[in-house]
This record gives sequence, C-alpha cells and structure tokens, in this order.
Amino acid sequence: MFIIRLFFIILPLIATVAFVMHQNRQTNYHFGQNRFEYANQSDLLASCKILSKDPDFFINRAQCQHFMATDKDCDTFANQKPHCAPFVNAYDYPRKRNYCQDLLGQINTCQHSVAKRLWYTPFRELVDDPVITQFTELTGYDLGAFIEEIFFYFGIYLHTEWYDAVGDMGDIVDYINIATLAPANREREFKQGVDLAVEQINSDGGVLGRQLQIKPFVSKGANDIDLARDLTYAIARNPTITALISREGSSLTKPLTIIFEQTNLINLITSATNNNIILPNMKYNFRLIPKNSVMAAASVRFCQIIGCQRVAIIMGRDSYSQELGQAFYDEAIALGIRTAYMKTFFEDRTDFIGILNEAKDANIDAIYFSAWAKAAVQFMKQKELLELKYPIIATDSLDNSQFIDEGRGAAENTITPSIYNETLTHEKNQRFLDSYLAEYGKTPGTWSAQGYDAVYILANAIKSSGSTVPDKIGSAIRYMPQWLGAGGHYQFTYDGELTNRDIFFKRLEVGRFWTIPSIVVNPFKRLSTQEAVAQTFAKANSASANNFGTFSATDKISLPKLQETP
Repeated sequence: MFIIRLFFIILPLIATVAFVMHQNRQTNYHFGQNRFEYANQSDLLASCKILSKDPDFFINRAQCQHFMATDKDCDTFANQKPHCAPFVNAYDYPRKRNYCQDLLGQINTCQHSVAKRLWYTPFRELVDDPVITQFTELTGYDLGAFIEEIFFYFGIYLHTEWYDAVGDMGDIVDYINIATLAPANREREFKQGVDLAVEQINSDGGVLGRQLQIKPFVSKGANDIDLARDLTYAIARNPTITALISREGSSLTKPLTIIFEQTNLINLITSATNNNIILPNMKYNFRLIPKNSVMAAASVRFCQIIGCQRVAIIMGRDSYSQELGQAFYDEAIALGIRTAYMKTFFEDRTDFIGILNEAKDANIDAIYFSAWAKAAVQFMKQKELLELKYPIIATDSLDNSQFIDEGRGAAENTITPSIYNETLTHEKNQRFLDSYLAEYGKTPGTWSAQGYDAVYILANAIKSSGSTVPDKIGSAIRYMPQWLGAGGHYQFTYDGELTNRDIFFKRLEVGRFWTIPSIVVNPFKRLSTQEAVAQTFAKANSASANNFGTFSATDKISLPKLQETP
C-alpha cells in the first residue's frame, strides 16, 4: 500500500516536470521561429532599400514598365501590329524580358512587404475604399481627404510610396544586430577586438547594405548563475539578434549552447574549451578555439620537441583541469613520453611543497601543470622557493592578468599554448596589429584577436549566404573553405569544431607572455617524434629574423632564451 501511495504522489510530480520542460521547448521553438521570420523580413526589406537607392531605379522601372506593356500588347494579333515583329525578334529580347520580369516582380514584392510593416496602411486602404468614394459622391463631403489631413497634421502622408517609406524603417533595414556575452573581468580586451572589426567592416560599406551593430551583455561568469541565465534568455529570445559572440568559460557555455540551439541563434564560442561543449548534430554553435584534448595534445608535442622523456602531471580536481591533465597523459603515452609522477589537488590547496618534492624525486624533465590562476600562483612561488628549474608547461587559462600580476617573478618562464601569434607577418594580422595599436595604444592579445576574427567570420558567412537567416549562416560557416584571419586559419567540422589549426607557445617574461616564434605545432596531424622535431625546426630556421637563433634537429633541444625584450 505504501508503494502504491508513493507512486500516486510521485507520478503527478513527474508529469508536472515533463509538462514544464515540454512548454519550455515549445517556447524556445516559438522564439526560434520568430528569429527566422524577422531575418526573412529584414533581408527582404533591406534588399528593397538597396533597390530604391539605385540611381537608375526610376529610369529602369519606367523602361521595364513600357517594355512589359509592349510585350503584353504583342501577345495577341502580333502579325497585325507592325511594331511587334522587330520588338519580339530583337537579339536581346529574352534578356530584357527576364530582367524586367525580375525587376517588376521585386518592386511588387517590396510594395506589399513595406505596406505590411507600416502601421497606418489600414487607414490608407480605408481612404481608397470604394465605400468612402461613394460616400463622398452622395454627400459631397470628402471624408477621405479629411482623414488624410488629420494624418498629415502629424507629419504622416498616407500615400507615401514604398521606396520613400522603406528608408525610414530603422533597425530592420539599417542594422544587423550581434550580441556579445562576456564576464566583466574578461570583457575589455575581447570587446576591443570585436569593436575594431565592426568599425572596419562598417567603414568598408557594411554587409548586405546594412551596418553591423553590437549589443554587449556583461555577466559575472560562473559566480552569478542567475544573472547568466537572465542574460542568456534576453539574448536568445530577442528575434532581432542575428548572432552571439561569446567569451564565457566552459562551465556556463555548455548549458547555454542547448538554449541557443533551440532558439536558432548562431553562437560563436571564442574561449570555452571543454571537450563536450558542442554536442553532435548541433546546427548553430561553432567553436573558434581548439578543445581541451587538442590543446593538451599540442602541449605533449611541445614536450616532445624540447626533449622531455619523463614528465610530472599536476592538476586540479575541477573538470577543466582534469580533462586537460588526462588528455595530456593519454597523448604522452601515444608519443612515448613517460609520466613519472601524477598528482591531483583540490582547488583551495595552498601548500605544494610536498607535491614538488615528490615530483623532484621522480627524476622528471618537466612539469605539466593544469589548474586555475589562484592555485597556479601559489605553486609557482613555492617552486621558486625550492629553487627548482624544471620547465613548467601550463594551460592557456593562465594567460591572464591575475596570474601575471600575482605571480610576479615566480611565474617567469611559465609556458602556455596559444592560438594567437602576434609576430605573424601575413597581411590580415598586420592590419589587425596596426589598427589595434593605433586605436588602443598597445599590442593585442589572444582574446582581442578571437573577438576580431569572430566578427569577420560572421560577416563573411552573411555575405556569402546573402542572408541573415540562421540556417543559411550556419551552413556558410560549416562549409566555408579554409579562411585566414588575424589569428590563423579557420575551418570547421560538420559539428562546428575548429580543425587543422596551428598552436603556438608563449613564455612569460618581464610581465607579459611572448610568443616563441621557433615552435609551431599542429596537433590535428599525428607525426612521429622525428618528423615533429624536424618539421618544427624547418619552420624555425626558415623564419625571418627573430631573437631565438637557429637549431639543429639532431641536437638535444632546449628552450631558447629571449635576448632582448620586444
């Protein structure tokens, strides 16, 4: 009896939860449909605006109206009309006919579409209604003119032509709205890169006749889940937003991708690296940074290049740090590098003396350290206290001001992987470097480059697809050929993951991470130890002037030392 009663208590709860989840899915589907409808209307009206602004629009329209009238006239009894034979038999008749059909069809579509968007259209239709005309004839009082005068008094001309009205429709024909989402402590540099790209694209004429417009949203990261949720729904449920460029970390990005997928919002992920962020068959989420397994594999290749044979892996117990540590361990086995020591620790740990001494006793060549900045600072200070000289290969999460400022001298020579190399000399990176330096008075970093490239990827996808409809933008990004941005090459898998991207390495010196130009790794291509070393040094030795000198692949490899500060 107890089980039966419990069943009847739990069943309604399960049904209620299922109903709420179903309603939420239905609601998200509704917002997704709204985005499709707005995008289609926006694209159509913007094309109407472009058409109406053509200097030859009125001439072309008049000529096509005359041409089509003549064509219709020649449809019947053409042999009795002397002008029809030369008209129909003209060599360019088919081309003109197709052109005029398309032009007049577009004009007709624009006329109806603009009329639907004007709130006063019903009053214009009322003025033109035959009933109003009959009333005027019977009474002698022009009711239609009276209605028009009332509107004219408020500055509205009821019989405004569509080509005059479409230019005054505001955002829907003037702008493509892009949202940015970033925590307050990560937003500045990222947003500077985004703003710079938007300024350049808009000064070059915009996209599809419209200017890009950024709508920034600032969160508190994982420290305020409620705020992040509210901002997410504010973005996802706004049909006027075409796409989102996100700087959020993995812990927030993973649940957000599902919401953006359900609401048909293009989401460009610039910094979340956990492996399972993007689920199979997602259509609208794209990651512009390699995932953890790839970044860890690159770090193993780096260890291979500098001659490591025995490494220590020390990692925090959070999902991000453990995922990287485990991926490093797996790749090290594959490449014949022995993990001589492995240790995990809780995030709030402050004493690393014991761990460091145990690692030292394991006769290691280098340490792979996977944890966040707070723990990393303590670890580096205690490593310095013990006067240990092992190379520290850390994760890209340490490329931030907290680690640099708090670590000070103890953090010097820490090495991290990076997807941006400010020393690249190709044209797009040079334009980015010069523009950023002129605008902000400093050299850009990884996250400003990520924001900058994300805007260009989105703009190129909209331009190549000729639309702001989410499915068309998504397909354009998914199937785009390899594209070179400021940060390097971009190309995506079917599921939206970045592929075939070079990874660089940076070393902390004099308060900043500097790129080591002689080492480039592509973890997407599996090479033997000899091939990896030889290929890396071929790139290093063929590079133009740098401060690292040249090396032989047959020598015992050691990290080059900066000779002078750039």
